[in-house]
Amino acid sequence: MMAALIAAEKPKHIDVNIDGQTLSVQLKRRDIEFDCFDGDSISGTAVYQQLQSKAEAGDVAAARHLAIALHACDRAELDEKADLLANLKVMIEQGRYTKDRPGHLSYQIIDGEIVELTADPQLIDRKIETNRVNIKRCGGLTAAQLAERVYWADHAAEQGDFLAAQLLPTLMGSNIAQLRMKAESLWRAFGSIEGLWYLAESYRADDSSKTGNLKAFAYYLAAGEIQFGIAQHTRASFDYRKDRDDLDQALAIMGAGLSEAERQQARQFAIETIKANPNCCYY
Repeated sequence: MMAALIAAEKPKHIDVNIDGQTLSVQLKRRDIEFDCFDGDSISGTAVYQQLQSKAEAGDVAAARHLAIALHACDRAELDEKADLLANLKVMIEQGRYTKDRPGHLSYQIIDGEIVELTADPQLIDRKIETNRVNIKRCGGLTAAQLAERVYWADHAAEQGDFLAAQLLPTLMGSNIAQLRMKAESLWRAFGSIEGLWYLAESYRADDSSKTGNLKAFAYYLAAGEIQFGIAQHTRASFDYRKDRDDLDQALAIMGAGLSEAERQQARQFAIETIKANPNCCYY
């Protein structure tokens, strides 16, 4: 089975500044394996047959690969039914998008409509082609088999597999309680910045109380400041300044419903969240 690796880098320290306090954060990267299909010709059913027996025998990597493969098949089917990629393509062709860094894609859907899109047109083309390939090779998998993606991701994550844990929040769908639980584990057990983003998302989506808004602001602040610190070390100055502007704008919107005292409390919560996690920070 083919697997591509992102080589691990030596840990680096960056300074994260929140509310006048400077935190020294150690950055670490995991070796990440991906591409569960051995070439374009192999079918999803063949992948399932290859990996299921290994996963059942206790092979953690096989369980993770199986979860990722099933998720790719399920996502391709959902995107095809919703015509999501086609709609993104139309928006790009009509100029209704913001051009961003190559390889970047984000969108927001409200009431079934795409209301905000930031994308690289070439990335959409690649995603459409990938989706077509996945639709073709995933044929034959049953709904019950596709539903196993959560079980196998959970199984691998419980055995300490980082990428499986990183996948789990995306599999929770509208179950905010489960999303928050998986995100909490991803952050605390693995020190992943993705866990902070998901935690912020869970509180924004599910809790309109002052406490929920405060925590959403705090988690977003913690994740955003760490991400900005990374950008300062990995991008040209004109590039990471945009990250600063985007972060400040997002925080201003999120904090609009909070008093200054509550924002101050959220900043302190963000600081303690970072300081209290000895596994921080994988990205």
